[in-house]
Amino acid sequence: MSAGPEELDSLLKFFENRGGRLIVLDEVMFVKQWQDVLKRHYDLSDVKFIVTGSSALELDKRSAESLAGRFKLIKVKPFSFKEYLRMVGKTVPTTELEMARSTEEMEMMCDIYLRSGGLPEEIKNTDLQRKEYIRSTLLDPVFFKDVPAVFPNANPDLLLKTLELLCATTGSTFQFQTIAQALGCSHPTIATQVEILEKALLAKTLFNYSGSKVKQKRTAKKISITDNGILTTLHSEVSIGALAENLALQARDASYFWKDAKGHEVDLLIPEEKLAIEIKYQNHVTQQDEKSLEYFLGNHRGWKGLMITKRKEATGRIAKVPLWKWLLKNYSKP
Repeated sequence: MSAGPEELDSLLKFFENRGGRLIVLDEVMFVKQWQDVLKRHYDLSDVKFIVTGSSALELDKRSAESLAGRFKLIKVKPFSFKEYLRMVGKTVPTTELEMARSTEEMEMMCDIYLRSGGLPEEIKNTDLQRKEYIRSTLLDPVFFKDVPAVFPNANPDLLLKTLELLCATTGSTFQFQTIAQALGCSHPTIATQVEILEKALLAKTLFNYSGSKVKQKRTAKKISITDNGILTTLHSEVSIGALAENLALQARDASYFWKDAKGHEVDLLIPEEKLAIEIKYQNHVTQQDEKSLEYFLGNHRGWKGLMITKRKEATGRIAKVPLWKWLLKNYSKP
């Protein structure tokens, strides 16, 4: 039997009466009206709360409804490459000399990380164990328990199929209409499914960079999947290049790519830094691989170009850096 608001209220009073000033509550969303109880205690005392839970949908919805102005939502992401290395017992190189000495090992570990992802519970599991964990322990509860609790009219099966098709488009652009036709439903229905997936922290939509917000929403989009372990579970034939691009998009929490009518395309744009990034996770890169990035830079004055590679490193108009080093030096968590 789950606890009710009265039990939660009594529990909080118990700790408050004993001098508690910081109370941590895990999976509190399973208590009915938990947000109202916390709001009352927050307003009438100087007690602070840390509320944790596996359901991002439920926490976000309930807190926004009743705790407006009283809470800060912190989203915990899968382990970064740096955190992954520590998890598996590897020394993280920090200086240029250490990186030079560990290049071969870091390249190998990056390849493994690309395929396994950064979900802490399954990092040391086999591929089969990882996929079983992600399906049964992560995705099934989200689709068949969390989503219906927040969106009573949601269709969990349609949501899962939508995510599977989006995983298959990773590295390419897609249209809502194409997904809708494949699943036999309407364009607005698929748009709703993608919105739910984003709120559940499973995916994020990227828009084609343009000065017009209306045009961005109407043109083809890209999707990034929250973790490569989820991606490889739902799309076993995903290429290493698509995995590298998805990881880079997640590392920068990217919102934009660029593609024009002539077929020129740049994987990732960071407008606030005027930085255009192309991901070419392969043994050798050529001038042809730089063509779209060069074209973009030629038409966007003041922008810088970066190519993320597997092992090539160079300076110049378009700097080049191996993916593993880019993750460690610039964008991983400390």
